[in-house]
Amino acid sequence: MDDIWKTDVWKELRVAFPDNLKGSMILITSRIKEVAEHASRNILPYFLPYLKKDESWELLSKKVFQCDPCPLELEALGRQIAESCNGLPLAIVVNVEDVAEDYLEELIGWSSIQVARTRTDGGVKTCRIHDLLRDLCISESKEEKFLEVCSDFNLLHMSKSRRLSINCATPSDMNLRDSSNCHSLLDFGYGLWNLVTLELRTSKIKCLPKEIWMLEKLRHLYLGGPTSIPRARTDDKALRNLQVLTGIAINQDTEYLFAKDMFPNLRKLGLHSLEWPETGLLSSLRHLHHLQTLKIYELFQLPSPNSFHLKLTNVTLVHANLSSTATSVLGSLPYLRILKLQGFRRECIEIYLHCNESSFRQLDVFEMVDLWISYWELGKGAMSSLRRLVINNCPSLIMRPEELYMVLDCLAGFGSLTSL
Repeated sequence: MDDIWKTDVWKELRVAFPDNLKGSMILITSRIKEVAEHASRNILPYFLPYLKKDESWELLSKKVFQCDPCPLELEALGRQIAESCNGLPLAIVVNVEDVAEDYLEELIGWSSIQVARTRTDGGVKTCRIHDLLRDLCISESKEEKFLEVCSDFNLLHMSKSRRLSINCATPSDMNLRDSSNCHSLLDFGYGLWNLVTLELRTSKIKCLPKEIWMLEKLRHLYLGGPTSIPRARTDDKALRNLQVLTGIAINQDTEYLFAKDMFPNLRKLGLHSLEWPETGLLSSLRHLHHLQTLKIYELFQLPSPNSFHLKLTNVTLVHANLSSTATSVLGSLPYLRILKLQGFRRECIEIYLHCNESSFRQLDVFEMVDLWISYWELGKGAMSSLRRLVINNCPSLIMRPEELYMVLDCLAGFGSLTSL
């Protein structure tokens, strides 16, 4: 019996097992010492020893890659992650973000926090919290060195917190070069060698300084955009731990950085077009073997499907040129599950949307917002896995009745249709 948390569980179950001295045994695993001791008064619990480095790596690689071998370019990083778990099997097999999300759902269930916005897949995107509870959280976080909210820049060097939130600041006001303990910064700062998350979505910065390449542990970089990233002084300064990168301007430097595979482990990417020809840049994304989510503002041209080999599952295009070629490229992405197309209310550019019979086979969610789609043609068998369709402010949309019935038939079993 695996992962027993309460003594009452064993009390209720043990009556179902006869105690007739036949020699059978029941093995119980628990993370709680009291439960293990309560299960049998005559047998001492066996406490698992910590895993050695090689054992930790073996467990992690089996969990992540199943029966396949770990790619050579990821082995060094994987061993580093396994070692950071300090030999604890549970820490290795359970992703930290998954645990945090479980706690978040629990707090929502207790009405301690409220959901403000939800993701397309139903998960929580943003939350709200009462002022009194927020003050308590900030106070406790500061004491635990988990998070500190700062407004006096002269006191920043005294902070020992792993996360800093800097309010009402401009880059010239700050000097954070002594904050080496900081893992997450929710506004701005450099010289933070252990930084994992850099949040700059409310900043108007147009170009990051070259010191960004010194943040080798950086995993999440959120920019308001469009923001440029300068080229590194040498090509060996890749941000190999970076998983999320948003708000990036599409320009010559950006194209060069992706072509040189400077962000090899990206999973989420957000791009802004600045009237730069995007064909070369999007083709250079082929190095991003782990990329799942892509959002692009003002995309004017998609490359051919042959040069756009990505395992994307989530694509959002804002104010894009939705030509027949673009639709064909998107429809050919074999793993695409979520597609969002957004326009601008003030522009009335008519769009012809054609989906042939073999396109969008795995698509679960399709959203169209503020688009002037003059005609939507849906081939037989297209979007056969669709479970949610959102149509918001698309006043000129026309579909043939038989195609509309096909969509409704897909949604009849499990899906939902929202039309506003």
